[in-house]
Parts: sequence; structure tokens; C-alpha cells
Amino acid sequence: MRRAAPETAHQLHQRFFAERFDIASGVLEFIQGEALDVERFGTKDWNPDLKRIQRCYESGALEPHLPARVRGRPGSMPLAIAKAIASEPTRYPSYLVTLANESCTRSIARKAKAVADVAEREGWFGEPLTPGLFES
Repeated sequence: MRRAAPETAHQLHQRFFAERFDIASGVLEFIQGEALDVERFGTKDWNPDLKRIQRCYESGALEPHLPARVRGRPGSMPLAIAKAIASEPTRYPSYLVTLANESCTRSIARKAKAVADVAEREGWFGEPLTPGLFES
């Protein structure tokens, strides 16, 4: 299945493994790969099956096989998915936890204000700035 084209592998998964769960390691890794929805990773259509990923990981699946093109996209995980993974990090493979952490960190960093701006506004070194007509 690893050597098959993505569409063929997806069809094999749908036919043989979508409704059952096999704990053979090679099969677990394949099921986990399908649950990761690797082909759409980093797009707005990405829809991983987090419960199935958890189940595979807890059953002993190794780290998921993610192509280099996916591994090279830090911070490309949607925030909602990142929060779900980050809320239960022991239930997911470490690489997904790392990606979730990067996405959460980037989200928080976007909201941060520069220390110099805060210092000037709050008057740390003199008079505070009085908000003008177009400032809040």
C-alpha cells in the first residue's frame, strides 16, 4: 500500500480497513496515514480523523510517515486541530504534537505587542501617550 499511488491506497483503505481495525503494525501505520489525510495536509480541506489517529498510536503504531513536503510546512496546522492535539499530547505521535505546538505558538505570537510600544503607551520612561483621534 505504501508503494501505491495515493488514490489507490485510499481506495484500498476504504475497501478493507475503513470499518475494521487491525493491530498488525504495518496495517496500523497505513490506517494512521489515511487518518492523517496527508494528501490534503496544510490545505483548508485537511480533515484528519483524530480519534482514529489516537487509537492507532495507542495500539502501537509508529510515528506516521509524512512526506518531506509535509514536514517542511511548520505552522500549517489549523488552530482548531492544533488545540485538540495540544490538549491531549500523550495520545498523539510526537511529530503531530510538535506541529500543533508550532501552530499554537504562532497564533499567540501574532497577538503579541512589542515591548517598546507598550512602554511608550504606558509611559514607562516618561509621560504616557494620550490616544489620538484614530488610536485606541
